[in-house]
Amino acid sequence: MRKHILQLGKDSFIYGFGGILAKSIGFFLLPVYTRIFSPAEYGIIEMLMVLINLIGAILNLGMDSAQTFFFFEQKKNGPNGQSIIISSTFQWRLLYGITVVFLTMLFIPVINAFFFNNELTIKYFVFAFLGSFFNQILRQSQEVFRLLYKPWRFISISLGQTIASAAITIFLVIHLDWSVYGYIVGFTIGPCIGHTRHMECQP
Repeated sequence: MRKHILQLGKDSFIYGFGGILAKSIGFFLLPVYTRIFSPAEYGIIEMLMVLINLIGAILNLGMDSAQTFFFFEQKKNGPNGQSIIISSTFQWRLLYGITVVFLTMLFIPVINAFFFNNELTIKYFVFAFLGSFFNQILRQSQEVFRLLYKPWRFISISLGQTIASAAITIFLVIHLDWSVYGYIVGFTIGPCIGHTRHMECQP
């Protein structure tokens, strides 16, 4: 019993500390973002992020919890049974996610007119919606490490995605003057790069 309690405390500390560290990066970047974005641009970013989070919730739709439940249910069947659950979940995420993103893009003109007074071009929404989709796909890969009791890899991916996204965003906004579009592009491709670099560094 004591061994399990100690292990639980250790893992909880790692997950908790890693989560705080990842979120603190965004917190300390606030002064930077408030300097490089005008209040109007910041408002557009926040509105786009609300849409991204909404689409993300629709894309997720409890799949993390379902994957966790069936993953441990298949424990009696060994790694092969668990790998089938992960593979099936990933395939469903792809099929369902592509469908949702495609249907959402059909409403871009309505969303642009209602929320942004037609001030944005279609590329903003394409990158925003794709970013939401990519983040959900990468989230499953990250969750696999949690299911395999590898908290350090789980946290490393979170930090890698956050740092890569922030670095790309700042570069695009400051050096290329992409403004809001640079933020959205950074949000979309940053996690992909951070995730890939982490996976390449793992044995």
